[in-house]
Amino acid sequence: SRASWGRAMRGRIPHDIAKLAEDGLQPIERVLLLQTSPLLERATAEQLLRLATIAREVSVVEGAVLFGETENAAIYTLLSGELRVEAPGEAPLILDAGDTIGIYEALAGVPAGARVMVTKTGAALRVDRRELFDLLADNIDLLQGLFSGLLRAQPAAVPV
Repeated sequence: SRASWGRAMRGRIPHDIAKLAEDGLQPIERVLLLQTSPLLERATAEQLLRLATIAREVSVVEGAVLFGETENAAIYTLLSGELRVEAPGEAPLILDAGDTIGIYEALAGVPAGARVMVTKTGAALRVDRRELFDLLADNIDLLQGLFSGLLRAQPAAVPV
């Protein structure tokens, strides 16, 4: 069930990377950010660079809906700002810098099942499912490392 794996994963962005993110991240800075993710701890520098090329920095504006319950989710890692996740039958969840949402849904190709709203303006890295699968098709080691990280990672289970 969805409750057994959670909706998001907690993360932490090192202060120096957060400072760089204020002015927009360069590809190498995206690599440094991705390297901090427990999901990618087994990834090589080359794999992280490839992943960084498909990660797009996007603005998240207070009051906007990032995605709704029936929409297909992309993977978002929040660089700054705040998100509120609301799903039927679940307590709301607040996400902030470093947290990632949409991982399981994007990998499974299923609708989000939750409404994700921006409660504080900021920025996020977005990885679209199609581009991710194109990358993973050519990088089986990265795929295996990603799934290994998913099995070990702690979900964001602390509701509002």
